[in-house]
Amino acid sequence: MRVLIINLTRMGDLVQTIGLINAIHSRYPNVLIDILVMKAFSPIVKHFNHVNEIVCLNDEVLNTSIEENVWEGFSETFFLVSKKKKKKKKKIFYFIFL
Repeated sequence: MRVLIINLTRMGDLVQTIGLINAIHSRYPNVLIDILVMKAFSPIVKHFNHVNEIVCLNDEVLNTSIEENVWEGFSETFFLVSKKKKKKKKKIFYFIFL
């Protein structure tokens, strides 16, 4: 099983997800935990324990699409993530935490 934790807004919220990641890993040690963040935050996430993969989005693309229409922006974000995953030629199904 894979879990995708999505945090695209604030660095403080991102740091607070460390407890969630540790709790998921403690309860389900075989689960792969991936995290979706803005590219600017990826250096921080590299230091988190138990994160399998970091998926980064371009900050400018995300900010522009969300400013125009919040829901459309998040929809576009998920499309970009699925596009990145398709390039790897494998299907991935996630349980998602926002």
